[in-house]
Amino acid sequence: MVCRPSRFAFVLLTMALSSACLAVQYESPTGGAGGAGGAGQGGASCELDCDDDNVCTDDFCASESLCGHAASSQPPAQLAGDCRKAVCDGTTLRSEADLDDVPPDTANPCSASACLEDGTPTQVNVDGPCGTEGAFECFDGTCSCNVSADCTDYETECANAECVAGLCVVSYEAAGTVVADDGVAGNCVGRVCDGVALVAAVSVNPLDLPPANGNPCQVAACVEGAPTQLNSTINSPCPGGFCNGSGGCVECNNNENCGGPTPICVASVCVECGANADCTGGGVCLPSNECVQCVTNGDCATAQQGSVCTAGECGCTGDADCPDEGEPHCNTEGSFCAACVTNAHCSGNPDGERCISFLGPIRCGCQSAGDCPGNSTCGPGFACIN
Repeated sequence: MVCRPSRFAFVLLTMALSSACLAVQYESPTGGAGGAGGAGQGGASCELDCDDDNVCTDDFCASESLCGHAASSQPPAQLAGDCRKAVCDGTTLRSEADLDDVPPDTANPCSASACLEDGTPTQVNVDGPCGTEGAFECFDGTCSCNVSADCTDYETECANAECVAGLCVVSYEAAGTVVADDGVAGNCVGRVCDGVALVAAVSVNPLDLPPANGNPCQVAACVEGAPTQLNSTINSPCPGGFCNGSGGCVECNNNENCGGPTPICVASVCVECGANADCTGGGVCLPSNECVQCVTNGDCATAQQGSVCTAGECGCTGDADCPDEGEPHCNTEGSFCAACVTNAHCSGNPDGERCISFLGPIRCGCQSAGDCPGNSTCGPGFACIN
């Protein structure tokens, strides 16, 4: 019968080999081919997973409840350049030396890759010309030189060479040194030195930032090699206000961000008040976060302006609404309490018998000697003096 494909994974034996996967159909070695869903002579149909993870076996269903394993008809996968060869000895995997499986050469013109007899990769020194236009000779695996310019064959993005005592000495950039971009802007990836090789590897590039997204409270960044946008720290300035630490630009985060007539921060907005205590000089904080003197007459019980609340301000409609003894009269036109409204309210007042409405609060005073009782006269402060 025709069994379902086997799955192979190249395993480790004596040394690390790369994994390989083969997908092949096999006929049962004990029976003829069967149709789909049926069994040939000696074969069977089953739902078992017969894969034994051995690259040296072909796996098949021997019966509905039994798996079979035969020597593989396919050679195992090979890892190039490791000086080894994977071989199936029946159903057993073994590794043997392969002196022809030589690793690739390095950038050093004075060394070559080779395989030792035991199958170990190595580098051997070679003789011959080296340096610019072959002007120098290899010596003990290193190119001879007169000046550092003769050592350019050793130099790469991650390696610098200089001539020291007639030999080229190579030094490497520190691991993680970014030497170039990978050609894709803003993906946080670039060519980075690993600290021990002549060449650079494609790796994380923290300088290859993604483009800004237009949010004044976010900054482009590379986090663990991935492009992202980080929220600016709280109270970082942004147009019209401050960053809130979550990527938003708001008018305020605290009262210190506010000032002037709106010194209180409520729900990220500068307002006049958030509670009655925020209203200087007393008053009531409305739901609209505005201060008013009053909402009800009770808020004006002791107010000098009057004990009646009208349109958010304390005032009066008559003298009975003026609780302050110093300002017992109601100016009904302006709805406020005062010391006097007419000259009659100043009769017999020692400061003057005229109701003065200029130079400060309305009060009793004088403009001439005729406004003063008795023999007193009107002084420079519009008050009668003896």
